[in-house]
Amino acid sequence: MRHTAIALVIAGTLVSGNAWSALYRWVDEDGTVHYSDKLPPEAIQREREVLDDQGRRVNMYPAAKTPAQKAEEARQREAAAAKQARLEEEKRKDRVLLQTFTTVEEIEMARDDRLAQIEAQIAITEGKLERLRREQNQLKQRVEVIEKQGNPVPPQLQENYDTARQSLLDNEKFLQERRAEHTELAEKFAADIERFLELKAE
Repeated sequence: MRHTAIALVIAGTLVSGNAWSALYRWVDEDGTVHYSDKLPPEAIQREREVLDDQGRRVNMYPAAKTPAQKAEEARQREAAAAKQARLEEEKRKDRVLLQTFTTVEEIEMARDDRLAQIEAQIAITEGKLERLRREQNQLKQRVEVIEKQGNPVPPQLQENYDTARQSLLDNEKFLQERRAEHTELAEKFAADIERFLELKAE
């Protein structure tokens, strides 16, 4: 049936007396196969074949990509680029690790020094927080006594209380950040030691 359709189109072209031109084959949205020496507008966006005068395919044009397909291709390109960037970053870190340390003991010494610095900050902040909590409680009690008496709180006392309260909040936040940093740093050095041993084994 296919060859018959091609033959009829070719015969029609030759009978018309025209010189041979490209013959196109495409399938419309209903699944119907079409043959023609000219492409209608609706076929331009669809997959199509170019046939010679013997009905053999000499070229093929893919269907135009939908917006969704284009978006997916862009997403895949971005994912591939991100993966390549991660690989390059991992290689860079490996080079730095091998250039910085020659033994596991050196990594452990660097780890202990860094952790000790953070632990000192934590200890100082914890002591500061104890003092700030006492000061804030004292100021709070004075404010509450004045308010219970129905008197306005003196501006300077209110300012001192607000300042102590804010300082307490700031130092509590700082302490949380240093504790989180301590945990992250310990985990990072553990990963560095593991990777260092892998690289040395290679």
